[in-house]
Amino acid sequence: MNNTISFADILYGRIELPGWLVNLARCPELVRLRHVRLSNVDSFEFKDLSGATRWEHALATAWLAMVTVAEMKIPEVSKTELIIAALCHDVATPPFAHTLEYIIDSYDHERESEFVIRAIMGDYTSYMKDVFYGNTYTLHKTISKVSNLLGMKLDLYTISSHITGDSDLGHIIHGEIDIDNADNVTRASLYMGYSVDRNVPIQLAKLLSHGYVSPSSSNDPAVESWLIYKKFMYSSFYEAGLDEQGRVAFLHYIIRKGIKLGVGFDRLIWSTDAGLLDLLHSLGDVELCRLVTHYRMLRSPTHLWSIPFYEIKEARSLEHPNASVWIESQLSVAKAHIMVLYTTNRIVDESDMDLLGKPISSLHIFAVANKSSRLVKIDIMRKIDMPFSDVDAPEVQNLLRTRIDRWALTTPWLQHDPVSIKSVPQELDNVSDWSFRNIRNESIHAYPSTFVKAIPSNLIRYLKLKGQLILDPFGGTGQTAMEAAVHGSQCISVDSNHIATMIAKTMLSFIPEASLDKVYNLDMDDYTLSMQRYPPKFDKQEKWYHEKTLRQLASIWGFIENWDDESTILFLKSTFSSLLTDCTDRRGRQHGYFADNTPLEKGKARPDYVDALSLYRKRIQRNTGIIRRFYSRINKQNRNVERTLSDIKVLNMNSELISSDSLNIEPGSVGAVITSPPYLCMSDYSLGLRLSYYWLFPEKMDEDFGVEIGPRRYRGRVDDPTIKYLAGIDRVLTACSNIIKNGGYIAFVLGYSTAKRFNDVDVLGYIENRAQALGLEWVWAKERTIQFQRNKSRSSKEDIIVWKK
Repeated sequence: MNNTISFADILYGRIELPGWLVNLARCPELVRLRHVRLSNVDSFEFKDLSGATRWEHALATAWLAMVTVAEMKIPEVSKTELIIAALCHDVATPPFAHTLEYIIDSYDHERESEFVIRAIMGDYTSYMKDVFYGNTYTLHKTISKVSNLLGMKLDLYTISSHITGDSDLGHIIHGEIDIDNADNVTRASLYMGYSVDRNVPIQLAKLLSHGYVSPSSSNDPAVESWLIYKKFMYSSFYEAGLDEQGRVAFLHYIIRKGIKLGVGFDRLIWSTDAGLLDLLHSLGDVELCRLVTHYRMLRSPTHLWSIPFYEIKEARSLEHPNASVWIESQLSVAKAHIMVLYTTNRIVDESDMDLLGKPISSLHIFAVANKSSRLVKIDIMRKIDMPFSDVDAPEVQNLLRTRIDRWALTTPWLQHDPVSIKSVPQELDNVSDWSFRNIRNESIHAYPSTFVKAIPSNLIRYLKLKGQLILDPFGGTGQTAMEAAVHGSQCISVDSNHIATMIAKTMLSFIPEASLDKVYNLDMDDYTLSMQRYPPKFDKQEKWYHEKTLRQLASIWGFIENWDDESTILFLKSTFSSLLTDCTDRRGRQHGYFADNTPLEKGKARPDYVDALSLYRKRIQRNTGIIRRFYSRINKQNRNVERTLSDIKVLNMNSELISSDSLNIEPGSVGAVITSPPYLCMSDYSLGLRLSYYWLFPEKMDEDFGVEIGPRRYRGRVDDPTIKYLAGIDRVLTACSNIIKNGGYIAFVLGYSTAKRFNDVDVLGYIENRAQALGLEWVWAKERTIQFQRNKSRSSKEDIIVWKK
């Protein structure tokens, strides 16, 4: 097991891997990948690409990880965990690569890989008792054996966090440019006939040892070459011949037909390319058997029309997987299988589309039929009530585009069907662990009582909200909105707190990579010394800050005010705000000290000096990394970051005043509300951030505090704050029920006050009764354990409850 084993690799020549790693590669979970293609389809046009497998890519990625860690000064255990993560990053990739992830919208192979590595029951792992040819899953056990062999304690959670990008080293495997896509793109381009420099992935692996590598900020030749390969690969797919596009549509169609016949998702996912086709063939449906045979015999469907689209709004609507399914149903006619494929141009910038005359996307329509294509076209035009004598005339394409434009605006495919609604409780129950014990938010700024990102992420996934408009009336720092962006949904995030909305806007306003690179490399000594400013005057200023620290903060603030780019200014302000508490003697302490305006411990006369300049520079570098990792999560979903973030709105307003008019939206346009209202008298959001208000919004603190629902400050009042708190929550719930569409969802995360005064207050019971009175239908509820308490007095449990209108 300690021997080095040599492999012949088409891209790198001979590569050598340690025996313990090869033993992992022999686990059934990874051996399955020898029978899963690197490409998303059994390609006809790119014939050689059909021979590349995910297994060879996994071995190569692990080898690149060895190249990366050889350049890094980190513990051996950390190097080993990263190499294992690189080998296993595709372990849950389904047959035909990412095809099934498009069809099964809630499936995420990286998330499922985490469950496989950690040996926990995931959303699609009930089938894991038979991973490959009757073999059970052994990966976690083999990692344990490796741990014993090497004499080091390997952590399964750390390994899986590298894959999902949640670790400090996550950028190496999960970034805009990482060792995964360094190998994948270069390898695919080689198989597609492009002349590549085989050293490019190796050079990128070395670059990644020094930190995040951006495609737009680096002038490194390896980055430039890789971008050329990427452009070649994606443009080749987008501009492929109709035979190739037809085979993609064909594959999607027969898989969807199998799902309609009752094939479980887990059986599809934990199969191989050939095994999936065998499974579909074995279902006993005569017509599906015929279609599978046609596909295997390299037969392409007949092309009917291709409809180009140039408007971004159309493209966003049609991206949803259900769009193709719904359009197929509208165009279906007797004695024909109508197949629709929607493709997007992932390379050309949208701003250049008009200049280049290239569409943003195209909708291709194909058919497998027992009659001529002309007759099929005639039948389709009659069905959609658009009869036309010459079905091959150019005008027909324009008529079809007009009809599809109308569908794209009304998005009928986003309506919840009865079968989908019935499956929601079971799918939510299938989430393995709602405590999310190992998941923490990565934030550019501390903020009280922020709920864990995995809650909105899972609700968006299993309520099937992709492409829909989501509202969070207690949006805080934007966790719901960020997850909406990752999942391809629109979102409006509302909060009355100016600091919260500033943080959310920073995360959700697109910052170009060049700007991030510029602020990352700032030399604060040069910039701040020449821009002295006077600090604002506020209560107990001399006790909050050392005199020298205060001067440094004033210099930083002056520097920010002289910046000229709006999105960068927002980033610099949020970063500045994030260090204001850390420059005091109460740094690292809970918000209560700041809310109570108690800067020093008893007996201490003045605060210690804190080097604000150094802290600010470190915080800038940390925060640019957080934003880049967030952008990478969107990029990993094959979406343009700037375009995606343009679908997100952050509004500073009183949550009790929300309405369709105040939000500037059409009535009934909200698909779901996902939010976590403040807990009764548990946090002082505005007062706890008083230092940020003193510097950034001095006139707003009292105003924001005045509209908070149930602040901690009220727990000692003579009059009972419960009545006002419940009335505020009720007003927001009522507004939400008026705003959402019929069939839409409202999901609240509700907690309980730990103050003894409120032990008998049944917040959940009150809200449930009000929801019932509003005509909302109870769908699902879950009590969850809070692993990482949001402050030291925070309760350890909270409830998630979902209603449907």
